[in-house]
Amino acid sequence: MILLAIDPGTKRKHSDGTARAGIALFDGDKLAACWLFASPDIAGLATAIGLQAPVDLVVVEVPKVYPRSPADPEDLILLAFTAGLLAGSARAADLKMVRPAAWKGQRPKDVDTALTLATLTDAERETVGRCTYDIPKGLRHNVIDAIGIGLWQLGRR
Repeated sequence: MILLAIDPGTKRKHSDGTARAGIALFDGDKLAACWLFASPDIAGLATAIGLQAPVDLVVVEVPKVYPRSPADPEDLILLAFTAGLLAGSARAADLKMVRPAAWKGQRPKDVDTALTLATLTDAERETVGRCTYDIPKGLRHNVIDAIGIGLWQLGRR
């Protein structure tokens, strides 16, 4: 089974106006590749995903509005739209949408990142290192979250 896990992002979050999405590709139950798509145009992210080979399953995170959350509701609307574009363009046999709390609970970002990385095999951590070495540290969380989504789907976390 080929699984594509997506953590979508919106351009409103970044001062340069670039939309970003963390992507993780699993072959069977092993992480095969991961990357960060960046585009000044949300539809550009969808087009980039659509160029990939067909996959069996796409799992994409969709946002949830939480009471008293500091998140801007406009960002959540754009994020949901981006998730739909990406999921629809991935040419997958099946699609699953997942809420953040379903795959990561309410853990703080740093705790969840450490859990995701600790769940990987040594070879998979090497893959992450190769795939993220040129991504600024402040943006790597997008890719790590996509990996976490994939691990959750595979029952590994």
